[in-house]
Amino acid sequence: MTTGQRITFYGLIGYALAAGFSISLSQICLGIAFLGLLWRLFRNSEQFPWAGFEHAYFGFALACALSIPQAVDPFKAIAEMRKFLLILVFSTAYGAVLSSSARRVLTGCLVGAGAIAAIIGPLKTLIQQGTWERTMGFFSLPLTFAECQMIFIMITLRWLLIKEEPPRVRLLLGAALLMQGFGFLAAFTRGAIIGAILGILMMFRRHPKAIAAVVCLSILGIAGLVSIQTAMGRKEAFETSAAAPDGLKNIRLRIWSVGLNILAEHPVFGVGMNNVKSQYRLRATPSEKEKNWVYGHLHNTFLQILTMSGMFGLVTFFWFWATTSRWCLNVAGSGLPAWEAGMADAAFPVIVAFLGSGMTEYSFGDEEVAMLAFFSIGLLTNGYRAFLSAKTLMPSGPIEKTA
Repeated sequence: MTTGQRITFYGLIGYALAAGFSISLSQICLGIAFLGLLWRLFRNSEQFPWAGFEHAYFGFALACALSIPQAVDPFKAIAEMRKFLLILVFSTAYGAVLSSSARRVLTGCLVGAGAIAAIIGPLKTLIQQGTWERTMGFFSLPLTFAECQMIFIMITLRWLLIKEEPPRVRLLLGAALLMQGFGFLAAFTRGAIIGAILGILMMFRRHPKAIAAVVCLSILGIAGLVSIQTAMGRKEAFETSAAAPDGLKNIRLRIWSVGLNILAEHPVFGVGMNNVKSQYRLRATPSEKEKNWVYGHLHNTFLQILTMSGMFGLVTFFWFWATTSRWCLNVAGSGLPAWEAGMADAAFPVIVAFLGSGMTEYSFGDEEVAMLAFFSIGLLTNGYRAFLSAKTLMPSGPIEKTA
């Protein structure tokens, strides 16, 4: 390894180990990895590692930038644009020069650290609060903890499905999956459950019997969770519902209705990035203001994007994810070696799970979750760059024998 490659590799290792534990440490490690990538590109006069869907991402960024003049607080809107640096998280993981064994080590660290976090999170909640309530994890909110575990589960499950893996590896992966599942369910987060179900369905999209089994298990699991909540009193049901003033009165419908009301007045370019709260306050009832039930995000990724950046922003948002999904599917079917192909096949379910969890949460706005999603997509498809390089070095015609 060159110096730049070594810095990037160890930075990525640091992120993989810290992603489930610490936001600040994981950001620092990603910064180190990115500096290593820049160092390598500068020293070797290499081109930046573009994947091919970045133009759609920049189109989405442009749509959000056009919403800034509509903002009541333009400085807050401009500051929110820093979220678009997320593409560099993907570029760092995708652009790293990694051998097959290095990719295995990185993915193993991500899976293993995620499994440990899944166990320690609920135990931490038990010790601090004295009861088995919704685990707070390491990100202060149950929903971000559950969404991170959701992504870990997608990666671990797809690795477990690779038949060529030796029994010892499969045993470790099975144990990690059970640990992740425990932490995931302990968070009682509906958005993450929706995302996980959709992601797993996409993973088994070519196997109708497996899809039927997933649907049946999902129905039974959801029925079990509903029965648990029904058996609880009002206070306990509130504590195990998603973050809301009153889990029994479906506050999300109220939030979404306010969001649609805001959208009706600003349909084209929206109200500006991170400028929903001031608009929400204008429409809140005196009782909601008194109880501080005024929200800066609308608990729905698509409605949030639509309200902030208008129809133009939502169209480009779908364009970006459609382009990225098509690229990930093409990578998975490009003839990679067995392990790389299997892991690349997890990239699309990760996207579906990430967007699916956004049906009841603003997952794109949760930095730790979005960082993990972009990092995972880059790491899972990293082998494609090496595959392309090897393919270009292959002779285009038959090799002539020399005497």
